[in-house]
Amino acid sequence: MIFSVHLFSKILLFNLLLLSKANDCNYKLCTKFKNCLDGQAQLFKEEIYLQCQNLNLTIRFYNFTFESNTSYDFNRFNYLSQIRIEESKLDQLIKAEQILELKNYTIKKCLLTKLDRNDYIPEKILNLDFSSNLIDQIRPDFFSKFFNLISLNLSDNKLKQIQSLNFNSLVLEYLDMSKNILEFIYELNLKQSSMIQIKLESNYNLKQLPSISANSNIIIDQLDFKNQSNLNLLFLDSLQKSKYKSISINRINISSSWFKTDRNLLMCFLNFFQVKKFSIDFKLNLNDTKNLTYCDKYNSLSLGESRLNEQSFMTQNSTKNDKKCTRYIFKKEDDYYDYKEIIGGFNLVFVIFIILLFINLKIKSLKNSENKFYY
Repeated sequence: MIFSVHLFSKILLFNLLLLSKANDCNYKLCTKFKNCLDGQAQLFKEEIYLQCQNLNLTIRFYNFTFESNTSYDFNRFNYLSQIRIEESKLDQLIKAEQILELKNYTIKKCLLTKLDRNDYIPEKILNLDFSSNLIDQIRPDFFSKFFNLISLNLSDNKLKQIQSLNFNSLVLEYLDMSKNILEFIYELNLKQSSMIQIKLESNYNLKQLPSISANSNIIIDQLDFKNQSNLNLLFLDSLQKSKYKSISINRINISSSWFKTDRNLLMCFLNFFQVKKFSIDFKLNLNDTKNLTYCDKYNSLSLGESRLNEQSFMTQNSTKNDKKCTRYIFKKEDDYYDYKEIIGGFNLVFVIFIILLFINLKIKSLKNSENKFYY
């Protein structure tokens, strides 16, 4: 009995100490989010946060100011399972490589411009979120050390061209590169053969299907291509054909402009990747897919679920006319690039003609000036 009273007294005293320290916290709690601190645009100071850490918060900072070109060290907070910094003036990654239990690392709606120091993040990290920054550079092997990575969000940044991104995670399920200004993804090297969702919608300048490779066959559970108008994405580069053959796609979300422009090309593209289901961002009549010239597989579609401004379709299991369909894609690709060469040649001839015309007019003008001077 005496032991129980003594233990209860210790617990009560400990809680009172925590409460007194929490009251010393000079940062306000967020009204917008639960379990976070609102910096109200103040400069982040570690000594003030140390007075707040006993509030039992997962570390979530909102609207803080961090010194420019300064890498803050959060390794002393080694009890954390999450680092989350949002809508703050932060332009460098946070050092947290020694926090071995860290599962989630988020720097969102901040001022990051590049991802280069992966040594700041522990190898066992599960989820990375760098969305809504200003990132335009990523070191090719930045993500290769994260063998347990499940989710990566790079959406709403300034990525324009990606030479190479390498992953060694066997459990990667989600890769979001939507809402960038991407033109090319030259190499996307995946390790796993498990299903992955890849989001590329709203990259309006994307000119080519990303080159995806892995050490085995890849099953893309969902590929998002909404808000795209460039037909080049449906072409299969002959040099990458062998890589593409190892890819199958369960579901793809596409733009209506592709269907309206060349439905045969679109359907052959779906056929090549053995797509089981596709969704389109407008209400499509099943009769619109009848009597396709090059891809009998999609002559008979079954209606899937319907959402607001979106229609889904299930494909058939037939593989008839696969070769014919693939040849059609390559033919369309060849025709397109032949056309581009012709247009390019015409433009060059036109430019040369304009230059010669200008030179001729200049010579005539000089001669007229000389004649006037002579008289």
